[in-house]
Amino acid sequence: MHESKEYQNLKNTGTHVMRVKTLLFSAACFVGAPATAGVITQYTGFDNFAGTCPGASSPTYLADWGPAVAHLETIIEGRPVEVADLTYDSLCLFNRNRQARFYNPDGTLTDQGSSNGFPPGVAYNPEDIGTLSIDSSTGTSSTISGDLDGKAYGSMILDPANLGLPEIKLLANADPDDRLSVNGFAATEFLWTGETTDLDFGINFDFYGSNEEICVGGPGPCIRDSAFYIDAGVSIDFVFDDSGPAVGNIQQASIARTSYRYEWTDLDRAISSEEFPIAGSLSLEFQVNNGDRFFLWTGAQAFAINGGFLDAANTITTDLRLQGDDEGTATQELFARALQPAPPTPVNAPATLALFSLGLAALGYSRRKKV
Repeated sequence: MHESKEYQNLKNTGTHVMRVKTLLFSAACFVGAPATAGVITQYTGFDNFAGTCPGASSPTYLADWGPAVAHLETIIEGRPVEVADLTYDSLCLFNRNRQARFYNPDGTLTDQGSSNGFPPGVAYNPEDIGTLSIDSSTGTSSTISGDLDGKAYGSMILDPANLGLPEIKLLANADPDDRLSVNGFAATEFLWTGETTDLDFGINFDFYGSNEEICVGGPGPCIRDSAFYIDAGVSIDFVFDDSGPAVGNIQQASIARTSYRYEWTDLDRAISSEEFPIAGSLSLEFQVNNGDRFFLWTGAQAFAINGGFLDAANTITTDLRLQGDDEGTATQELFARALQPAPPTPVNAPATLALFSLGLAALGYSRRKKV
């Protein structure tokens, strides 16, 4: 897994401020301002990548399939990967939907395995091969999927009482041999009609999860059985089409961006519980001019593997105000006159949430090449 330099860990309670000055954008939202003022485009989306990997728990799986997994990781990463580098997640992903692609049940290579130079395999029972299912849904002002009492849940709402700012709640609750990646995304576009102004987009969160250590029984590094990630930003020129808001589009369009990572590879990370959740906040400062149009967006992922869970069902909330206006009075007064209704911009809802299937969903699990 490769972490971008822009991602930072925050443990327990913390604040991260990214100070960005630009002459291109503005946002407006505060409880009490007109509910629909200035909203041009709204989008919400949900993805749940639910997989199983029953074979990966075998005590001999690393010895039997480690060379094959390392070979695949080398191709994907574009650099040498050794068996000693492999984690349980690497084995799980291979067993889930890759092993049968490259190897026949008798251990011989498939045509795809041969053409990609995979090493010899061993015979396996097809019943030990895992599965992958993807549940995706999209909406405008809200998308809600799953069950709080089930394995996966997501609620993505653009709150009309808060000028359509993102609110995201996620839950991932994995059974043994499960791998769950539950992702949510919400974005609202605004129009600013006031004078040049400095604004502050705040992202507030709290969550708790399991913290069991998972090792592969060999030299490979251990991981934790849950993780949580947040990505948020101020952007322009989002294009929501059948391919979704792709990662490259977000990177190119972002004028301010910040992230939080509760990392699964951090064995010394903070421990949490329902009574003592991990809480924190992020902040993006930016400048807007008259006539600016921009998106405020937030995405998150709750990840759980092999019996782990991550509960972020009380988070994430966001707010926007004038910089330095802690009471919010000046914010309300300015937003009431500086935001004007604007005609909607036609958009096509994406079939899947590409931001997280290719990016946040992997805030750490993405791959640069496919085989």
